[in-house]
Amino acid sequence: MGLKNKYNGKELSNNNKHKRLALVKDYFGWLARKRVLLVNPTLDLE
Repeated sequence: MGLKNKYNGKELSNNNKHKRLALVKDYFGWLARKRVLLVNPTLDLE
């Protein structure tokens, strides 16, 4: 994944990328549990 820091343009560390992906997965999981979404689109992401 080529995520970059918006302030300095440097690529984010793997740890930072993992934390951001975990937040997105948690959010979509919550939306699926609340039935806002029919399925969680992040289930196949690692």
